[in-house]
Parts: sequence; structure tokens; C-alpha cells
Amino acid sequence: MNTEEFNQYTNDTAKLFVKEHRWFYMSTSAHKILVHGADTVSRAILTNGQLSEEAQESRNKNHKYFRRSHSRTTSRLSTNEDAFNLILVSLDPFIWSLRKLRKKTTKTYLPEPLKLFAVPKES
Repeated sequence: MNTEEFNQYTNDTAKLFVKEHRWFYMSTSAHKILVHGADTVSRAILTNGQLSEEAQESRNKNHKYFRRSHSRTTSRLSTNEDAFNLILVSLDPFIWSLRKLRKKTTKTYLPEPLKLFAVPKES
């Protein structure tokens, strides 16, 4: 990630927020991202995707789906056992490779966000 561009973008956004919304306090989350985001990104050992909780939340949805739709309802033990086994099957790379893939849709992005991810030129 181009931290210099990201820092400039977040500083401009924070200044605009304060200018346009003096009457409204900036939330803690917005402050962390806009004021300290570039420092956090530049010092991070892991990439942003590895720090995300998105995968964990996705697995929770799968677990609920497996438990509700594909498990026995005779007892809690059998329900959880079936859900657990289905999660293990879904994590198996070979079995996962046999699934039918949905056609992916491509998206176009605005040039401003793409500049944040441009690799800086070496001097």
C-alpha cells in the first residue's frame, strides 16, 4: 500500500469532515482510521486482509447454515457433530476444488482509490 498517498487522502478527508461537520463529533473508529491509519499500515507486519475478521464471520454463517439445514435434530450432540463434520469437509482442499464455481463479476474502481495501492517508483 502506498502509505504516503493514503496518509494524504485520510488527512484531507479528516479536514473535510471537521470543516463540514463542526457540530458532530468524529467517532472513535473514524478518528483511528483517518488520523492514525497510515501509521498503522506502515508499521503492520501482516497485510490488511490477514487482520480482517471477515473470514471468521463468514465461517459463523456457514456454521449456522450447516446446523440449521444439514444436520440431524435428534440431539444437540448429533446436531453439532454433523455441523462440525460439514465444516471439516468444507475446509478440505481436494473436496473444495470439486465444487462448481460461480461466474465472477468484474468491477471497475475509481482512480482515486487505485492511487492508494499504486507501488511507489523507486528513485
